[in-house]
Amino acid sequence: MSNTDDVAGRALQVFDDLIAQSPALRPRAGQRLMAAEVAATLAPVTLGQPPQGEPAQRRLAVIQAGTGVGKSLAYLAPALAVAQARQTRVVVSTATVALQEQLVQYDLPALARQLPFAFRWALAKGRGRYVCRLKLERWLAEPEGVP
Repeated sequence: MSNTDDVAGRALQVFDDLIAQSPALRPRAGQRLMAAEVAATLAPVTLGQPPQGEPAQRRLAVIQAGTGVGKSLAYLAPALAVAQARQTRVVVSTATVALQEQLVQYDLPALARQLPFAFRWALAKGRGRYVCRLKLERWLAEPEGVP
């Protein structure tokens, strides 16, 4: 098993353990599929500069699910587990202030009490902290060319 597979597997196990140990949560097939996809997508991503001559590993997942499926838990738990294993940070960008508040006031504190590792979070908002679509598109086309 490669290191990537190991990290993804452990991240999904963190999610499964969380569901199993929380009386208020119940297993949902769609939610677990989403958690598995998040873990598999994030685990192989290149952090920092890739080794000389090797391409950077960048990944993207687009997942659609309806209200009440448990999307926040399905992406937060495996993303935090991958970040913990890789000793890095996770940035979560939301489309609405309401979702930001839900994550910061409810979801992240609940996960901090339940996950087997410690993590911190911060809310960054304000006009200067939003992603500029033009800069993002330039970065995606040429990551080394954008400061």
